[in-house]
Amino acid sequence: MLPPNDYGVTNMVICHHPLDWLLDRDALRDNLKARASIALFGHKHAQRVERADDTLFVSAGAVHPDRNEGKWEPRYNFLSLSVVTEGGQRSLAVELWPRIWDDVAKVFKAEHDKGWDRREFRLPLPAWQPPLNTEVETDAVPGGTKEVTGEGKILNPKRRLVYRFHALPYIRRLEVLTKLKLVAEGDQDLREEERNPLYFRRAEENGILAQLWTAVEQQHGVDLPGENPFLRKS
Repeated sequence: MLPPNDYGVTNMVICHHPLDWLLDRDALRDNLKARASIALFGHKHAQRVERADDTLFVSAGAVHPDRNEGKWEPRYNFLSLSVVTEGGQRSLAVELWPRIWDDVAKVFKAEHDKGWDRREFRLPLPAWQPPLNTEVETDAVPGGTKEVTGEGKILNPKRRLVYRFHALPYIRRLEVLTKLKLVAEGDQDLREEERNPLYFRRAEENGILAQLWTAVEQQHGVDLPGENPFLRKS
C-alpha cells in the first residue's frame, strides 16, 4: 500500500527487501519517486545512497551482520531531517552520517574511505501554508469566542472534535478513520483539505459522531473521556 499524497505531508518509506529483489521493481521505483522523499531499504547489508530526481534511496548496512559473510563490516547510517525555506522555495534538508565498525578501537567511526564524513541533500518540497491555530482552551480564547462554559459544557462540540482529531499524529488519525469505516474508495485521489470534511460528514450521516469523539479521545490517551456531547443526540 502506497502512502497518499497528503497536503503538507512528506513521506518516508521503509522497506525490508531492496528493489532489485522485487518483480515489479521498476513500477515500485516510479511510485516511490512520486510519493516519497526518502526510501530506506535493508536485507542485503550493502550500504548505498542514491538520489533519483527528488527522492533519496538509502540502502542500509547491518549493525550486526553474520560473521560468516564475506565482508563482515557492521555499519549504520544516522539521518537528520529538517525543512528549510530559501527564496520562497521549501526543501527537505537531509544530512546523512555513514558509520562503520572499527574492530581495533571497538567503536563505530565515520566512514572516511569515500572522502567525506557526512553527505547533505536538498529535496524540493511543494508550497505549503500551515493551518490556522485553532487550539481550544477551557476558558475564553483571547480575541476569539468562548468554547466552554463555567460548568465545563462545550459550546461548540463539532469544532472541538475537529481540533482534537487534527491534533493527533497522521497514523493515529488513520487508525480512527479505519476503525469507524469512514474511508471510502477514491478518497486517495482527493487532497487532504477535501477529504477531511468528508470524514466528518460521513460520521454525522451515519450517526457515529459520539463514537468518533470517544475514539479520538482514546487516541489522546484518555481512557475514560469526559462527557461526550454527542451522546445526547444519539
